[in-house]
Amino acid sequence: MFNASKPVTNPDLVSAIQRAREDSTPETWADMVRETTRARFITPVDFSSSPVSGETEKKTAPSFSLHMLEDPASRQQFYLAFTDWEELAKWRSAQGQRVLILTFDDYARLVLDGKIAAGGFIINPYSGNVVFGKAMIETVRREKAGLTNRGAEKMVMKKGTTVFLGEPDEYPEALIRSLSSFLETQGGVEAAYLQSMEKDGVSSYLVAVDFQGDQKALFDGISGVAAGLLSDMALNLTSCDTEFWRDTAEGLEPFYQKNRVGC
Repeated sequence: MFNASKPVTNPDLVSAIQRAREDSTPETWADMVRETTRARFITPVDFSSSPVSGETEKKTAPSFSLHMLEDPASRQQFYLAFTDWEELAKWRSAQGQRVLILTFDDYARLVLDGKIAAGGFIINPYSGNVVFGKAMIETVRREKAGLTNRGAEKMVMKKGTTVFLGEPDEYPEALIRSLSSFLETQGGVEAAYLQSMEKDGVSSYLVAVDFQGDQKALFDGISGVAAGLLSDMALNLTSCDTEFWRDTAEGLEPFYQKNRVGC
């Protein structure tokens, strides 16, 4: 956390968000994610005092709570992340609003390690409205820590691993619509499939993509689009050009198809 008295502006991130909105490509979404990890955000906070446990005299200890927004569809709570004071004023322009200055790492600790259940955080909810969901935050944190070269979404199968695939119990309509809109902008993508996957007792979504081009850039773009739409499910990505997918995909219908040629 940083000193809130210092000016906060994030022109590089604001520009990256605008580029990703106007030209939705894997490269622009990856650039937006990179700038997010470098940014400093304003988040509104309320301070209060609470009695100190075990004290015979009346003593209080300061405490604070961060404001959150609820997604009406999922009922999940999301922390607020404003890039500058003008964006904060779109939420509330009251004088004397107290704030903290947080980084991506701070939000990651709040969402992934905190005691309050949160779906993620939202950057500029009244303009850019970029949602970083829990799965996306975990992926980016792992990448920053050097725990993976690609991120948690790329699926690596080991020999002897048992994986169960099937149709999701509840079809993620919002996720499918967003992914389909994004994939329409990607000239190298022919088709994409979604399945529910259970591996080692853990359920997640699996998206297989038939494409030509830069896999890392495409997968980064898909992950960025899916952020905030996954609830508590993780997202795994794989290419249709893998032995695992070729052995299991017969008869499946794609949720997105550029033409009649699928995997």
